[in-house]
Amino acid sequence: MLLTGASGNIGYETLKQLVIQKDKFDVTVFELKTPRSMKLFAPFENDITIVYGDITNAESIREACREKDYVVHLAALIPPKADELPELARKINTEGTRNLVQNLEMYSPDAFLAYSSSVSVYGDRVKTPFIRTTDPLNPSPGDYYALTKIAAEEIIKNSKLNWTIFRLSAIMGAGNHKMTGLMFHMPLDTPVEITTPEDTARAFVNAADKKNELNHKIFNLDGGEKNRILYCDMLAENFKIFGL
Repeated sequence: MLLTGASGNIGYETLKQLVIQKDKFDVTVFELKTPRSMKLFAPFENDITIVYGDITNAESIREACREKDYVVHLAALIPPKADELPELARKINTEGTRNLVQNLEMYSPDAFLAYSSSVSVYGDRVKTPFIRTTDPLNPSPGDYYALTKIAAEEIIKNSKLNWTIFRLSAIMGAGNHKMTGLMFHMPLDTPVEITTPEDTARAFVNAADKKNELNHKIFNLDGGEKNRILYCDMLAENFKIFGL
């Protein structure tokens, strides 16, 4: 199998879960070569194949796409950088997905692709918080990240591959969140349904055994009723923890 974006919060958790099942998964990781990614992957060098490259370069990812059965595509530029650098977000999130899909169609036409999209594609849902995958896609103004995800979804849906798309909710619990201007983009009365990196990764790992049930279907991936909170309450609890 092939895993992209393995140095991210969800990707690294996915990698750890896959390595635990190394008798089942022969894992190839495709990632941009940085001091951080090299340090992260060092403990797994004997358990995985690492292909360093740039997903925005079609030739760069070609070798990683050969003879693959299952692909988890998590590589992406996420907010706030995705909204600050929309052209780079388009190159990575949309064109990078196109490069991956085209190479898989050529070198692994029978591969099953599991893609991480986002509930941000639905836009502002303060007044109608319960979302279905059949709801219209209506990104909020200035949400370039959501636009790149919608475009990438279309590339996948129009491909010759078998696929499933998970639209992810708020992912929290990695312990390395930073306060940025992004926190001011969301209305305080927004209902939030949180999912942990561990549970999100588990969905992508378990999907390998559920290809027939998932094929050509889109799902909103969330943490369930117990993980729901209003954004203002979430901020208040976090401020309290930090003594603010």
